[in-house]
Amino acid sequence: MPATLFLNEEIIAEILARLPAKEIARLRCVCKQWLFLTSDPRFINYHSVLNPHPPISGFFLLDHICASKYFPLNSNPPGLPDPSLSFIPTTTNAVRLFIRSSCNGLTIFCQAIRRPAYKVSYYVCNPSTKEFTELSSPPEGDRNFSLAFDPSKSPHYKVVCMGYKIHIYSSETRSWKLSMDKKPMSEFGYFRKGRSVYWNGTLIWPGKDFLLAFDVEGESAKKLPMPQELCESSKVVYIGESGGKLQMIGRSNDGNVTYVIDIWEMDCQRSDWTVLARVDLSPMVDLYPQGEPPWLCKLARGRQLTSEPPEFKPVHFIRGRGGGAGGDGILLLSIRRKIISYNLEDAAFTDVCDVIVHRPGSYYCMYDWHKFYPLSHTLYSP
Repeated sequence: MPATLFLNEEIIAEILARLPAKEIARLRCVCKQWLFLTSDPRFINYHSVLNPHPPISGFFLLDHICASKYFPLNSNPPGLPDPSLSFIPTTTNAVRLFIRSSCNGLTIFCQAIRRPAYKVSYYVCNPSTKEFTELSSPPEGDRNFSLAFDPSKSPHYKVVCMGYKIHIYSSETRSWKLSMDKKPMSEFGYFRKGRSVYWNGTLIWPGKDFLLAFDVEGESAKKLPMPQELCESSKVVYIGESGGKLQMIGRSNDGNVTYVIDIWEMDCQRSDWTVLARVDLSPMVDLYPQGEPPWLCKLARGRQLTSEPPEFKPVHFIRGRGGGAGGDGILLLSIRRKIISYNLEDAAFTDVCDVIVHRPGSYYCMYDWHKFYPLSHTLYSP
């Protein structure tokens, strides 16, 4: 008979802790021992320490009718959790589930119930483990929710509701409170209150010529500068976090389509911006020509259609390990009907997924970065 090898729990934990969270979620079905071991808070904390910056494996897109759909970066990734959110209870009177925030493996989804009385419910959920909790509404009823969660530092998350005032929800106390910074947010000027970026303990929203940064633990808001070159003649078309650093992309305001962009980066140890990479996307013009949709060709009835140059919108940047000017990394772009990726190292374009919207009025629409919600994986329960 072949010898049976028995491993103690410490050795098993050391092996499992080095696997991605999505693989561990799948392996929990192997046996009760692995389920109990990987559900232990000590194991989950240890796994987060070993994996402080888990890579994204896919993303949710919030489309033009406020519906959310999940797209994997890999068309057939092993152990992918159910992204349909079917584990969240719903009723026949529910309109739809749509995403409001995502951060390090946790997400906030909204569900509207039409009858018998209109009600909006919010859920913080972990799509990897199919766990969720319903989020109570803040006292003043604002709905601009932003998740702040860093599993490498704490098992608890916070939800910041940005309205005329700032309310903060803590998963540790399961309650809302008014931020200590009680000055009206209107004092900072105009900024987009929707999608935020969580970086270095702060939530960040883009303004006209500044970034608004809210320190979640210190409960104070301040302005962050943008690169001087962007402030003078450009507008922000992307902000994001990757590899523990903050990235930004700007585009000229002169109305002309330009295909050379700079990816700016800020390190948590410094307060100034540096150019991480300069990217020439002009080969995209030949690879992805601006074809006209069939329904528009029928409406033209033989008339000559003007051909506009193709446009792109950066939606996410995945920082490489090298960094530095001209370094490696993956830039995800939204063009008409597709999400594509651009590899900074070998200048190769690759199709990620098709995102055709089956509505004539939305056929031309592309996705901005604030409708793109990356999903990484975590073992923490919401």
